[in-house]
Amino acid sequence: MTADRLSSDLVMRVRILIVVFAVVSAAIFAFAALASAEDVSLTCPVDGTAVTGHVVNEFHSSGVDTDFAYLGASADYYQRIIATCGTCGYSGYVEDFAPATATLPDAVKKDILRKFASRFPVSAMKPWDRYEAMALAYTWRGKPADEIANAYLRATYTMRNVKKGDALKKRERELRGEAIEHLRIAIREAKISLAQLPQATYLIGELHRRNEEYDRAVASFQDAERLIHRPEWLDKLIEKQSEKAREKRSD
Repeated sequence: MTADRLSSDLVMRVRILIVVFAVVSAAIFAFAALASAEDVSLTCPVDGTAVTGHVVNEFHSSGVDTDFAYLGASADYYQRIIATCGTCGYSGYVEDFAPATATLPDAVKKDILRKFASRFPVSAMKPWDRYEAMALAYTWRGKPADEIANAYLRATYTMRNVKKGDALKKRERELRGEAIEHLRIAIREAKISLAQLPQATYLIGELHRRNEEYDRAVASFQDAERLIHRPEWLDKLIEKQSEKAREKRSD
């Protein structure tokens, strides 16, 4: 799995040079670089505000983290592929704005206008705010659980290498928790293909481990080990991360 792809349903429809579920290297030191992107003019489907989005044509990364995030990619990739309305805070990919998405149901618009203003600093949203806003909008729009999970997951990706106090650490854990919950829903609703189920199940374990929920992490890793059609690289990753969780559990 490359960085943040759980299933074909999770694939954002932009032109990027990546391979889904590529071999994960044991090395965590890597770089990421944006090779080519173009600006696109969009319109917010909530209030009609003009928004600038980006289409990534090429993106190169030499490695991914153990939760499938591209390393060093927050500014050059994750923050570019999401667009945000500076007036209401509505956030999403290019296809979530007009012209692709010309309007939204009135009930969704009301939720965004009423709830975002009190939840986020709309005029100065952090990258993780933007992805959480997208996840909430996806929830109200009735989007599939795997797409919602991916939005929450990417919120945590943008927090890499950010100095965190207790409040931000708590926020990161909560966002991971939402990703876990929606991944489980996606699995129950068969939104994750059978071929990619082992990777998704492993990812649940890794997110639990990062949230210091070590018993749950070990249980999820064991669930992943029981699934068939696991790629060899995943077996190695499960073994490595499971051992880390067991060591912390015994401390």
